[in-house]
Amino acid sequence: MTKQPLGLLLCALMAASTLSFGGPAGSSERPKFQVSAEPVQEDATTGVESMNEVCAQQNYCIGDIVYNDSDPLLRGKIVNVIPNGRVVLVEFDRSGKVRRWTIDYLANAREGECVHEGEYCVGDFVYNNKEPAKRGQIVGIYGSNEELAVQYSEDGIWNWRRDSLALTRGCATDERFCVGVRVRANRTSGNHRYGTVVGIYFSGETVAIAFESGVWQWTTSPLTPLD
Repeated sequence: MTKQPLGLLLCALMAASTLSFGGPAGSSERPKFQVSAEPVQEDATTGVESMNEVCAQQNYCIGDIVYNDSDPLLRGKIVNVIPNGRVVLVEFDRSGKVRRWTIDYLANAREGECVHEGEYCVGDFVYNNKEPAKRGQIVGIYGSNEELAVQYSEDGIWNWRRDSLALTRGCATDERFCVGVRVRANRTSGNHRYGTVVGIYFSGETVAIAFESGVWQWTTSPLTPLD
């Protein structure tokens, strides 16, 4: 057997040591350190899996204020998003409890949220189509863009379809009838003779008129503008 120099033997031993502890390329040994994705967590309140996504579908995001579709509506805040993107966890102000809600049944109260090309926006004042009509303020918009959450000073917050609400700005299809215009009703008398346009309904053919007796719906055909 040929004797090897001591220096060569030491180098061989050091190389073997490196291979056994370092995990060379192609080795099946798991590296000592690795970066892993954030695990899906179990929510203690609802018993469902949740994860800290920023937003669900249709731009419902963690931190957004929302209203559910109960009567009257309850206010809460999105605190988490379920992985499928259509279910969020909402902590409600009144109870402090966290509940699961699909985004279809939540009105988003984000400032600047609008529907129908910006005609109905959070913060806008509207009149409903009751007789007489009541004035309220849009505080939330549902993902369907067909229903709005409207807050009334006396009755709380309720759901209303946008085609049942008159905006307190703009003009009717007949542009002679704009919010603020004085009108005369041609087929009535008494307290419904003279009034002021205070709202334009979604159809553009019906307006809200403030008479002495309250606010009422009128089509524009029996009205004469005075301004």
